[in-house]
Amino acid sequence: MKEIEALRAAVKANGAKEQEQVGQVKNRLHEELKTEILDALRPHITSEIKSVIEKETKTQVDLKINNHISIPLATQEEETEEKLSEVRVSLANSKARIANAAITLEHMNDKLEVLLKKDGKRSKLYPADLTSLFAYNLDRVRELLQDYGLESDTNLRANLNRFIDYIGIPQESRIA
Repeated sequence: MKEIEALRAAVKANGAKEQEQVGQVKNRLHEELKTEILDALRPHITSEIKSVIEKETKTQVDLKINNHISIPLATQEEETEEKLSEVRVSLANSKARIANAAITLEHMNDKLEVLLKKDGKRSKLYPADLTSLFAYNLDRVRELLQDYGLESDTNLRANLNRFIDYIGIPQESRIA
């Protein structure tokens, strides 16, 4: 009986020792797996954090910009481009008017410098010279004036004089 009891005590001690060793192995595996999982997930977590920070920063910056600037930058850029285009057309037309100011009725075959329409394009009806312009009939002159956003009259001479003035030809070249 003593031997059985000693054997039981040895088995019990051995079981307790095994339980302790299994617990140590479990703890070690748990810690190692935890470290491996964290190492494996760290790049993804870092990427997600960066993404969230970027989105939130952009949102906050946009809000702050909108608080300080009443007109959005994209709208300002679009309006600036439109104004710049208008200025370019205006500058080109000013140069053309200056060149056209040298043309008189004595030089009716001299080439007219082209004035651009508001959209920056040349009218298909723009005459090559004063001789060509004076050959236009009333309807064609009215269409030409309309291309440039000018008012037209029922009188051919009034319309020709209006266009001559518009393109920079001197007053003495007007049709009486």
